[in-house]
Amino acid sequence: MQIVVTGAGGRLGLRACEELTAAGHDVLGMDLTATPGRHVVADLRDPAACVRHFAGADAVVHTGGVLSCNGESDEAVYVQNLAMAFHVFSAAAACGVRKVLYASSIQVLGWGGADPGTVWGFRPDYLPLDDRLPRRPASLYALNKAAAEDLLEHFSRAAGFEAVSLRFPRLLDGANVQWLDDLKRERNCWIVMRYPSAARLIRCCLESRLPGY
Repeated sequence: MQIVVTGAGGRLGLRACEELTAAGHDVLGMDLTATPGRHVVADLRDPAACVRHFAGADAVVHTGGVLSCNGESDEAVYVQNLAMAFHVFSAAAACGVRKVLYASSIQVLGWGGADPGTVWGFRPDYLPLDDRLPRRPASLYALNKAAAEDLLEHFSRAAGFEAVSLRFPRLLDGANVQWLDDLKRERNCWIVMRYPSAARLIRCCLESRLPGY
């Protein structure tokens, strides 16, 4: 399978490239800077770049985006990330891509709010979680992810490609033992996933039949 991974220089994107390449897929990484393996340096804010590099791809994994920890304003992060999602999903539709995966967040369900007596503001209506749980984004970051999910659903239905929004919890490096210990003390371990597991989840979704969005 020919797969394009956006944000290939990020922690999730890099591991997704490694996992997919090891499984025998033809992977092209896209990022603002050079990344390991087969890659192109491209800006997702340029719609023509997305169309150019998605041509001939079977699948796209969208992990790219602007981080809010680098001094950008909330407005800049929100607008740029939503524009990038639009460019990626619309280019996938235009290029006949058959499957699109989007790295969303558990925060669209309400995690990350400020309600007292909850696990970081999140008290689910029921467990285990599934995609029937109503979205209650409690931050601009979560609202941005929810808006991008809606864009993906729209283009999936309009173009007829398979798609999934993976609502990742906090992703953890295997070597970060202190972080894991802190989470245990906070009784928060149920919202943790290690990067290798997230990469395997991406591969399994790409290699499985997905009914629509």
